Amino acid sequence: MEDEWPARNYLVELLEESHLAEVVGAVVSVDEARQALQLAPSGLGIDVVFVDVALGGNGDETGLDLVRASARDGHRPMFVLATAFKEHAIEAFALGSTTTC
Repeated sequence: MEDEWPARNYLVELLEESHLAEVVGAVVSVDEARQALQLAPSGLGIDVVFVDVALGGNGDETGLDLVRASARDGHRPMFVLATAFKEHAIEAFALGSTTTC
């Protein structure tokens, strides 16, 4: 989940070329991300979601807000937060996520 197409496309390319993961979607907003996660077939088994901390949405909602909201869900996938700001790492760990800068 990345709103900047060069970064999103590069991440998809890296994942696909690794042959270690199957990319099932790439979205550009928190709204699209939430919808994709809700509409995913139960058998799809999404294990990992890469989220840009600053991913845009309605109003001031961000990718970090999406992760915060899903922290209460016991069946959520693992989130990897992508950011250029290291201060988000502490909160990411508190939310049970991984952060990459």
